[in-house]
Amino acid sequence: MRKVKELLDFEILWKKLHSSLNEEDERSLKKWMDEDQKHSEFFHRLKSDGTKGTLPFAQIDAQDSWEELVQKIEGGKKNSFARYLRFASGIAASLLLGIGGYWFWSPTTSLEKKVSEEIHSIAPGSKGVVLITGDGTLYELSDYQNMNIQMEDADIKSETSSLKYTAKKPPSKTVYHTLKVPRGGEFFLTLSDNSKVWLNSETTLKYPVTFSEDERVVELIGEAYFEVEKDVEKPFSVISEGQTVQVLGTAFNISSYPENADILTTLVEGKVKLFKTHTPDKSEILVPNSQGIFSKKTAEITQQKVEADKIISWIEGKLIFTDQRLEKMLETLSRWYDVKVIYQNEEVRGKRFTGTVKRQEDFKDVLRLIEKTNEVKFELKGNTLIVN
Repeated sequence: MRKVKELLDFEILWKKLHSSLNEEDERSLKKWMDEDQKHSEFFHRLKSDGTKGTLPFAQIDAQDSWEELVQKIEGGKKNSFARYLRFASGIAASLLLGIGGYWFWSPTTSLEKKVSEEIHSIAPGSKGVVLITGDGTLYELSDYQNMNIQMEDADIKSETSSLKYTAKKPPSKTVYHTLKVPRGGEFFLTLSDNSKVWLNSETTLKYPVTFSEDERVVELIGEAYFEVEKDVEKPFSVISEGQTVQVLGTAFNISSYPENADILTTLVEGKVKLFKTHTPDKSEILVPNSQGIFSKKTAEITQQKVEADKIISWIEGKLIFTDQRLEKMLETLSRWYDVKVIYQNEEVRGKRFTGTVKRQEDFKDVLRLIEKTNEVKFELKGNTLIVN
């Protein structure tokens, strides 16, 4: 059985679909298509489905056989408005070289739109994390190396992008600290009970220096991933804009940005109880790979199944988008790269994309690869992104 790589270099298919073949490649393509009617049908299928936006996602490996490739493409689930792309540095043509990668296709007939030359370099946002103590003292943690604060009830140690609280004794009174992470920042916190919290960009967490003997309560604005230390005597609660999540010991993610209509709670492992803060008798129980959706407007809670590992991928330095509206995708990216988004073409807001972004990727590289779908064009002026 002949392999894909032996049939035709995938780069030739890529170039042909983008109208950029030289004479030698044209001859190679013609010879390949003349060899077998299936080859010709396959190519025309690629061309047709690519311009209609109906080509399903396929991941290609150099060892896949021709039959396996055709089966993947013809048997895949079609999504007429899903654009599949792989966000990574490097030239887009490398995605079709048969060495592993993703295909992405545009539903438009214009396949030669050039990448904007006006995209300036923007690296992931700066730090500037601020700790506010109970007496109002501010510490900009990014300015400190191995900072130590001695308190009556706990020791606090800072190491650049992390902060750890170690309890000395039960508190005589509850003292709260507040940690503020700016747009473009991220931070790791170990609470006094040894629970761990990853704070995402533009997030604020208020918490006791040392927890009381009967409860553990923190307040969240923004997004954070929690790994809670189990303590059957003291439940752990996260309060965020009218919603309370209560656990004994588990791992979960909460996204509660003020500008969003819903609070999203995603359970990774264990079990959590979700309820309106002042009516705990009406609650929802989440199990792993389920997401609670709390409507800020109605205070109603619904659930849906999700892939939790994709939602928490941000703690591993990745942003994974699955069939995501461009508007929501740029909302996430703008928070990380600290840019303002302005739409000059309102119609593109609802276009959907699937892809992965490394959080350390330069913004210009991310924008260029999105543009290669020929579905949207960007112009970056300072820290303002104009979407056309």
